[in-house]
Amino acid sequence: MKAANTTTTAKDSSSAKAVSKKNNKDKKQSFFYAGLIVAPDLSTIKFQSVKGVGTTFGILLGYQFNRKWAVETGAYLDRKKYYSDAEYFNKKNAPQLNGYDLVNLDGVCNMVEIPVNLRYNLSSGEKTKWFATAGLSTYLMSRETYTFVIDPNNPWSKTWAYPSHSKNWFSILNLSIGYEQKLGKIGNLRLEPYLRVPLSGVGTGSLPIMSAGLNIGITRKLW
Repeated sequence: MKAANTTTTAKDSSSAKAVSKKNNKDKKQSFFYAGLIVAPDLSTIKFQSVKGVGTTFGILLGYQFNRKWAVETGAYLDRKKYYSDAEYFNKKNAPQLNGYDLVNLDGVCNMVEIPVNLRYNLSSGEKTKWFATAGLSTYLMSRETYTFVIDPNNPWSKTWAYPSHSKNWFSILNLSIGYEQKLGKIGNLRLEPYLRVPLSGVGTGSLPIMSAGLNIGITRKLW
């Protein structure tokens, strides 16, 4: 009887240790993390030509729920450059253009981007991870500058700057797929090609600005 009780006690102790170990392991999968992100940005209007390379700089904040799922947000400073035929520019908020026959335009805009994305880890190795994200971004415009080409018969150009305060709340669809590599105590190297798809017009001219680029960053676990 003593041997049986000893065996049962040993099994119970082993099971308890296994459960405790599993619980501790699960707890370690939930944590906050943060990072710094930089990206080259290519923007286009209705798949027209790309006008130069813009930039993105920002702070990423995230919370991982378990080995597979996380939610991410942050604040990015975006500078986008783009070209468009005049037909896609809404002159309603640009009274300076009344009476002018526009041909095309080159635009540059500065904005704060606030993304809210859901992240799914496609693989969860010890040192490397593949992941995908999807979500929505808000654009808070601060300044827009446009060089307009006017009069198709006798073309000339004019530049106007617009101190913009337009707010496009959750009007940009975010899609990305990325790769993370652990860099020891430094953190994780993050490489993430992305696509920003407009769900509505953006800025003074209500332009459907589509953007693509590559987020490059370093992220670290906080707690």
